[in-house]
Amino acid sequence: MASIPERGALLEEDPPPPPSDFDTDNDYDNDNDNDENMMMSPSGTTTRRHRDRSLSNVSEIFEEAYEILTETTHHVQEEFAQILETEIQPVKPRDTEMDFPFAPHGVHPKLSVLALSILVFYKVSGGPFGCEPTVRAAGPFYALVGFILFPIFWSIPEALVTAELGCQYPEPSGSVAWIEEAFGSTAGLLCGYFHWVSGATDNAIYPALFLEYLSSYLKSLHVNDHSADAITPNDADEFSVFTDPYWRFFLCSVMTVILAYINFTGLQIVGNLSVVVAVLAMSPFVLLVVLGAGQVDPNRWFTLPESPDLIQSDDDALQGATFLPTVTLGGILWRPYVNNLFWNLNSFDVGASFAGELEHPERTFGTAMILSVFLVAASYILPLLVALGASDSDQNEWKAGQLTVVAGEVVGHWLAAWTVLAAAASNLALFLAELSGDAYQVSMRAMMMMI
Repeated sequence: MASIPERGALLEEDPPPPPSDFDTDNDYDNDNDNDENMMMSPSGTTTRRHRDRSLSNVSEIFEEAYEILTETTHHVQEEFAQILETEIQPVKPRDTEMDFPFAPHGVHPKLSVLALSILVFYKVSGGPFGCEPTVRAAGPFYALVGFILFPIFWSIPEALVTAELGCQYPEPSGSVAWIEEAFGSTAGLLCGYFHWVSGATDNAIYPALFLEYLSSYLKSLHVNDHSADAITPNDADEFSVFTDPYWRFFLCSVMTVILAYINFTGLQIVGNLSVVVAVLAMSPFVLLVVLGAGQVDPNRWFTLPESPDLIQSDDDALQGATFLPTVTLGGILWRPYVNNLFWNLNSFDVGASFAGELEHPERTFGTAMILSVFLVAASYILPLLVALGASDSDQNEWKAGQLTVVAGEVVGHWLAAWTVLAAAASNLALFLAELSGDAYQVSMRAMMMMI
């Protein structure tokens, strides 16, 4: 009769299979069996071995999970570091090479960061011209607050969005490409069309404004030379070229053709010319800030708005009545106040049309956009600080051209005349910048066979 093997030998030859890692029911049954064995076995050797093996398996599972989690975390950190170090590449590359008739064959002239910043500056602002209605609508204090806060809460975010998307879509269509990618070709076509209509309509006023400012400048020189207060009837014929409709149409047409030809020569020439015009246009305001700073009374900055009833107009330019209701709160005419701030500090997205014209736009385009925001904000805030602090002008007197009047009062008649000339030159740069952006968008629509 065969002998029965001892208990220890049986366990060594045929050990029981380990419990499943995720079989909770089996673990629960094993625990119950182990409890019964503990009660039945005096020594409890078998039960302790089973429990030790279960604890060992659980420990191994936790160690393996920790290793996997550590490796995954390290891998994610490496991926993010690689993403941050990688230059932003276009997500939808297209053939966007433009022809430059005056450049050597195969050479694509690039814009400098300063030239692009000036182009965006003129697309958005062009100088402090046009900020006067904001003062008239809200008074000195709230006008300054608006021009300080609005760039922070609107202009800078808009410029950052433009910098990011402009690098991902560095093509002449600019923001139209974003619309097309998000909402489809139909929405992109409509956006491009409305953008072109808006730009063409807006651009039509700049040659006429140039003639208006030039006429005012020449008349001011004539009055100063003759020590008179007005133009006499005998002298009126000298300025008939600015008032006769046929002459005005001819001069505006000639200026449009000349400026369009300059635009045709290439964006690099337009950018460099805009830098020159910017120096000429902003120099009188730099002189106003420097020479008028000593006459500033800071208490005038905190002047609260007068009663809205004293403002005898309620349109956005505060020069005439409209059928729209006047909304006032705290003495502020809110509709013209907000509209003028928005008009003076908006449209940084137009810079996206020129993103592809920079060397390494993924590194330089953001710098150019932030620099343009600084230039726009400073061109309003600094002249207003001096003009409001050094002048006793009443709130109701702040209409278009009041900065020129204040420049004459604070510094002298020569600076007022220079300011008018600077405004005339600024209109030429505004025309060039607007035409460049519109032309680039239309050219991209044509390259995509959408027009």
